[in-house]
Amino acid sequence: MVLILTKNTAHAARNFLWHKINENCVPEYINKDNYQPCSLVDINEKIAIYKVDKYQYLLLPTDKVTGIEDNKLQKNNSPNYIYSA
Repeated sequence: MVLILTKNTAHAARNFLWHKINENCVPEYINKDNYQPCSLVDINEKIAIYKVDKYQYLLLPTDKVTGIEDNKLQKNNSPNYIYSA
């Protein structure tokens, strides 16, 4: 089997979780008070907890960040995701 990844494929895979949070979890919480497919959304803390499988959960930001080096995370008023984890 051969797997060919293009620039668009890599970009889509990198943003997979962001799209789940931004397009599903947060709107579901705001409009229906339901977190699906997440286990929790906290708008005030700017976090979502996404259930991967039976024993694995991911703590994800509701604001889009490019990575740990993102300038938004370096500001004094940015959420402390490590503390929340």
